[in-house]
Amino acid sequence: MRLRNTARAAGVAAALALGSVVAAPVPKPPPPLTEAELDAKVYGSWVEVEGGKEAGKPVPGYGWGWKLDPKAAETWDAGLSLGPYWKAEANTAVVPWRLDVFDKSDSGRVVVKPGIFRLDGDALVWVTDDGWCEWNKTGEYAARPKELTSTEKNGYTLRVLKRCDYLQTRFDERDR
Repeated sequence: MRLRNTARAAGVAAALALGSVVAAPVPKPPPPLTEAELDAKVYGSWVEVEGGKEAGKPVPGYGWGWKLDPKAAETWDAGLSLGPYWKAEANTAVVPWRLDVFDKSDSGRVVVKPGIFRLDGDALVWVTDDGWCEWNKTGEYAARPKELTSTEKNGYTLRVLKRCDYLQTRFDERDR
């Protein structure tokens, strides 16, 4: 028995030395969401909670609210509407999943805040760059975050959002 374990250990050591160890499989990305799943899981009213970061530094969950909808988007604080936007659009057919907010001026000029997101239980984790980009048909923007993290180096804003009522400014588990 001891000889067999010694031989097995020697075989593992030899495999490691030769670099022939097989790496763990890369996890598959989640499948795209259907329109009904987008409506149920992504679109609607959300409030920022603890866990957000700007350029890698923690920010308090100070209650910014977001209405994310393909027909209208908005942000608010303390019950006051601060930013009516044109619309929000999620795309889960690409990896990482995208969540963009669009605005349209009176002259018809369209700008977009490109973002990426993931669903984490009952939370939506959304990462954006700080600026707005001119809209284009491809949906490809240099400012689109490349990773679902916020560091001092990348300068991204990471928001942790929980479902809420429209114009709600804080999240309380008892509200559910």
